[in-house]
Amino acid sequence: MWRRRTLGVFATLALVLAACGTGTTSPSASQGGSTEPSATGLAEDPNQELVLPGADADPPTLDPNLAQDSASLQILNSVQRPLLWVTPELELTTDGGLADSYEISEDAQTITFTLKDGIKFSNGDPITANDFVYSW
Repeated sequence: MWRRRTLGVFATLALVLAACGTGTTSPSASQGGSTEPSATGLAEDPNQELVLPGADADPPTLDPNLAQDSASLQILNSVQRPLLWVTPELELTTDGGLADSYEISEDAQTITFTLKDGIKFSNGDPITANDFVYSW
């Protein structure tokens, strides 16, 4: 009887230790490379592994129009590039964004964005204004 209990205790301990992980680091971290995103939210080297903070579980959705939970929104904010960025001083800037410039109409009803030259999707297709119109 005591052998069965002892076996149960060891099995539980083994499961707990296995769940804690191996303690190894990712390949890019072990090579001295930073896995943190830059100030623009993008990795310096596009081939470098990017570790998203807080991405411990699978998000319910990665559809920007349906995402309402913090896990989905955090991942979407990390992997998408906006037209403009907001600085810590709450100023709009085109640095790191897809827009080269923007203009607000006199009546503040229309904002016209000029896209940067040569921007492309990850598959190499060019990004056009119609892509933004479609997403809205």
